[in-house]
Amino acid sequence: MPRTPPRFLIADDPGARKTIMAGFCIKELLLRDDVKQCLIVASGGLVDQWHDER
Repeated sequence: MPRTPPRFLIADDPGARKTIMAGFCIKELLLRDDVKQCLIVASGGLVDQWHDER
């Protein structure tokens, strides 16, 4: 039986540590070579903050 690729949606109230959890999930998928594409949708205010933290 073919392995179904995992799919995740992480959504919750503000301040629930979704960004950290999403990073852990993405890193694990990358380490296992199970991810080919990743889409991150964030509010406009977070985009500048993430670019500054890179």
